[in-house]
Amino acid sequence: MKEKVSIENLPSVDSKNQKHLVRYVNFINSRPERELHQKGFHTHHIYPKSIAKKNDVQDYDGDWNLIELTPREHFIAHLILWKCGYGEMISAFRRMVQCKKYKEKLNSKTYENLMNDYLSKLRNKVWVKNDKENLFIDKNEAKFKVEKRGYKYGRFSEWWDYNKNAHLGKENGMWGRTHTDEVKSKLKKLNSIKSKNSKWMNNGVINKFVVDINQQELLDLGFVYGRINQKPTNKNTIIINNGSENKFISKEELDIYIEKGYTKGSIPSTKRGTTRGKVAIHKDDKVKFVLPEKLNEFISNGWIKGQKRRK
Repeated sequence: MKEKVSIENLPSVDSKNQKHLVRYVNFINSRPERELHQKGFHTHHIYPKSIAKKNDVQDYDGDWNLIELTPREHFIAHLILWKCGYGEMISAFRRMVQCKKYKEKLNSKTYENLMNDYLSKLRNKVWVKNDKENLFIDKNEAKFKVEKRGYKYGRFSEWWDYNKNAHLGKENGMWGRTHTDEVKSKLKKLNSIKSKNSKWMNNGVINKFVVDINQQELLDLGFVYGRINQKPTNKNTIIINNGSENKFISKEELDIYIEKGYTKGSIPSTKRGTTRGKVAIHKDDKVKFVLPEKLNEFISNGWIKGQKRRK
């Protein structure tokens, strides 16, 4: 018989959420003991998998940490984990309620609270980059990486941003060479396999077409499967800009983009050439467009990212 779960076996929570942690422990311990990986049941990680990875908990896929739940029980378990205040459980529970059969189990107030928690978590994250990777992380961690680890705010949008000269002239490894017909055939098959094993994902702001081995990483960051319409055309859309490009978004997304330095309205076409690749900043009634690498220098002198919001 599996050993009972105790509060001490799980990540600690704030005192105000202690009652929910007790509720979760009691709920798990009250479930009947079932053989793992049964058809029609969901295998649930008692110590949440995403938190286990973060806290270096070993063997989290071991039988000690698994329990077989009905779909309804699995839903309840994740509902309680969200109420415990674990930040990682916001995205996990949100992904679950994207399924219509689960969403209908929530009343409108609970669903609203869940989405507020999710958007709050999203707003507290920013993109940072170095010459090897993009990271979507908490603002405090991002500040440390920028100040101490040489990262910069923002992210690379295309492969050649990482290798700005790799596709040009003699810097290209294929300079003066061509693939054989055999290699071309293999590459064609490889691309076909990659396409078949990739799915569209989004975080409510951007779409990504992701190969299967990288999907879990994005799920942990709050992405869900499917695409959003990045250029909606109905009456509930507005146009915004970041000083170098215009973007159409839904009105509900405005606050998210304002946090990223966008402002309402479009930029004149005559400005796009001179401001492309630059970031808008303002101070008092002045507006400037500066290179991303100089952004921190201006911010330290009292400038604010983005254009001054219209009243």
